[in-house]
Amino acid sequence: MSPRRIALLLAAGAGALYLGVALPAAARSSAARGELLDLQRQGAVRAGRLVQQRRREEALLRVGRPETATLMGIRREIVATLDRSTLSEATVDVKPGRAPAIAVVRVRARGSFTELMPLAQRLAEPGSGLVLDRVRLVRSPSTLVLEVEGQAVGTLP
Repeated sequence: MSPRRIALLLAAGAGALYLGVALPAAARSSAARGELLDLQRQGAVRAGRLVQQRRREEALLRVGRPETATLMGIRREIVATLDRSTLSEATVDVKPGRAPAIAVVRVRARGSFTELMPLAQRLAEPGSGLVLDRVRLVRSPSTLVLEVEGQAVGTLP
């Protein structure tokens, strides 16, 4: 075999290796980088919302109503439960309840089935302090929506 043929075979092998390995790896790396940036942006948005919520809670606590502190504590625990999940979109509504309930709680979260079911399980656990009245899983065009309504009957752990 001549040196020219060997050089051509090596060049063809290098080209195939570049096209078969290096280019797909670069594309995957670029996609992962974009996904990481999206996750960082979502985290920054969530952190901003959390700061706003904490400022609001502090302002309400300065007003001095004891039931406000209890409601905010319940809300804070539910938000902490949501933060431990991988969901990017969720809302929590906590309002004063009628005795024996301390608060009426509504949670609405959007995500995949595998993201929503652990959240529903955590909210339904006996130690959560919540008595669930209604749990719905609704299909939206692109994802699922979990709607939970319940009552807080004691302080959440």
